[in-house]
Amino acid sequence: MLKRAIAAPFKSFNKNSMKKTDFTFFFAFDKRWISGEQANELLKIGLKENLLKEEGNQISPTFDISGIDIPKGYKPPADIFGTKTATAYEELLHEIAEKTNRGADIVEKEIQALIRDSFDGNLTKEAAAVIIARRYKVGFEDKLERFKSEHGNANKTE
Repeated sequence: MLKRAIAAPFKSFNKNSMKKTDFTFFFAFDKRWISGEQANELLKIGLKENLLKEEGNQISPTFDISGIDIPKGYKPPADIFGTKTATAYEELLHEIAEKTNRGADIVEKEIQALIRDSFDGNLTKEAAAVIIARRYKVGFEDKLERFKSEHGNANKTE
């Protein structure tokens, strides 16, 4: 997920390197995905994780961005920037989006359609996400306990 976020501005500007200010501008002002402070934090994370290298005021990815697909409607998940901890549902949603090379908004619409059309609204979004994950062979087992704890016992039948 971090590689995709870091690759986004380079692919958008069709450049192999750019000024640090262009990198932060892309996230904070061009796309309005995050604040300037968060964009600077992402830059620091990219450098720390050796996904970006710095030469003077220029930065460039240390990996081949040509193999990274940025789906239409892509928006990095909030947990990449440390703004909040993603729920198990959000993590699974983004994993499905990555595996299927689609935006999370498109996967969300598929989940909502499944709930509405196949279950008359009588299915949680977490359960629907698991069904969709199985459809695309995306692992979800590691999130089951978190689904239970995050959702509480609201769906428990007596």
